[in-house]
Amino acid sequence: MEAQEKFPISKVLMALLSLAVLVLAQTAAAAFGSLVLLVTHLPALGNAAAGVLYPALAMLGFWALCRFGLREPLSAWRIGPVRLKPVWCVTAFLMPALVCGVYLLLPGQWAEAANRMDTASILAVGVLYVGIGTGIVEEAVFRGFIMTALERHWNRRTAVLLPSVLFGALHIIGNELDLLSMVQLVLAGTMVGVLFSLVALESGSIWNSALIHGVWNAALLAFLHIGPEPDPGSLFSYLPETRNFLLTGGDFGAEASVISIAAYALFAALALVLLRKGEKKGIS
Repeated sequence: MEAQEKFPISKVLMALLSLAVLVLAQTAAAAFGSLVLLVTHLPALGNAAAGVLYPALAMLGFWALCRFGLREPLSAWRIGPVRLKPVWCVTAFLMPALVCGVYLLLPGQWAEAANRMDTASILAVGVLYVGIGTGIVEEAVFRGFIMTALERHWNRRTAVLLPSVLFGALHIIGNELDLLSMVQLVLAGTMVGVLFSLVALESGSIWNSALIHGVWNAALLAFLHIGPEPDPGSLFSYLPETRNFLLTGGDFGAEASVISIAAYALFAALALVLLRKGEKKGIS
């Protein structure tokens, strides 16, 4: 039997071009949304236009990358037809519900930002752009192209860990964080990246992790903000009394807190158990 040819490093590097597709799609969608706002003077419509265009442009770019660069179909990169598994559909809503529920048990108060955006604009950004758009595009890049390329070139463990660390580290960009907050953010980002990676591996595609990612973003950014100050981009804001950075998530916020990290770890463990169970069935 002939040894299988190792997946070339040149294609690993080409898969990294998916990051460029993400940036270009995001930039073009934001510019188009601004143009719609300029013409219509309707913030919600501009936000909705950007939210719809972002994943559409990105998927077009991913198709072009596969067709003309990698010479493989999108399905080879875990971006095939949409198939959702019940366990991950439940997880998508249960995980933010658990985290928010824990926070609401802590002493605190409800507040509203003085300059809060209108409800339609918040939903357009939170559901379409930050939720659906970001969930699909980031999962296609990190759990589709990058994880698959590293798995085919090296091994699964490397494929899960490296993109997850990168995913966590990239969230530092654009945020003013002290050292402790940076460390906590990278740990949280890595843990949630591991969760998304294991879900993608267990389900065989990015769509289940994209659902979990998108619902999480929408829940914690658009529907309920948890932090020391009200957020004008959220429908509701809850301000816990505690100032313990482990509980607050430091300068980044609740998504980097130990409460959230514990939730990521819990569902990552579930994904790992299901993945190993599925592999044993495959062997037998």
